[in-house]
Amino acid sequence: MPAWMMNMDHVESLRKLNAAIASGDEAELREAVIFAKRADYKSDARLVVRYDIARQKLKVLKRLPTGWQVDDLVGDDTTTKMFKKVDAADLELRSLFQELI
Repeated sequence: MPAWMMNMDHVESLRKLNAAIASGDEAELREAVIFAKRADYKSDARLVVRYDIARQKLKVLKRLPTGWQVDDLVGDDTTTKMFKKVDAADLELRSLFQELI
């Protein structure tokens, strides 16, 4: 296949990214970003542009600080949340936090 031609995953990824950007829905944006990561979005310039736009929209929707990387928070699975709650009832973890203070 020529380098300029998109494969099926790239086309689907571009479609999902465009739809998610248009809708502005957080769950749809996360799903599209994860799908694009799995489809190797970096191999097509059009995908890179749309991926960056979707990532920036997610950053705004989640009100993330400027230094935080959305790629690291999104992960590779659409069923997990971007932020994980720490179990504060864990005594060992609580003692580690106490040492910090």
